[in-house]
Amino acid sequence: MTATDNEIAMTNQSDDRLLIAEIERSLTVIAERLTSPTSGPIFDLPLSHMKCVHLVASSPGLRLVDLAKAVGMALPAASRAIDKLVRQDIIRREADTQDRRALRLYLTDAARVTLDGAMEQRASELGEWIGSLSPSDREAVRIGLGLLAAAPPKREN
Repeated sequence: MTATDNEIAMTNQSDDRLLIAEIERSLTVIAERLTSPTSGPIFDLPLSHMKCVHLVASSPGLRLVDLAKAVGMALPAASRAIDKLVRQDIIRREADTQDRRALRLYLTDAARVTLDGAMEQRASELGEWIGSLSPSDREAVRIGLGLLAAAPPKREN
């Protein structure tokens, strides 16, 4: 590698660090803006429990073992999280009609109404922000987010 190649590589690394810092700053601002001023037990949950709630919301009837795998929790930890969510009237369990040993997980009606309301509020806020952008800026956001979402996942060592 020549001296010029080394300089280019160092410049690229510096540019990457600046880009990463800008992405982190932007995501922090967006996350803060999207944090609803709502309160209540469903919004005061630890992140691991919120992952469970959102997964059950998007996959009604999910089995506990599948939830644990999807959120990356050990089965006993997932079971304890679901126990807590059941006690808080956020998740309900129903017997599996095909396998009586298994239970299916669903949001309670109250939790569904609360989540739907929060999602509508966020969609409205996003609509306002996006509406304030020029068409070319909206396209740039769409392309940029698509590129980030399509980037290969982190490799495990």
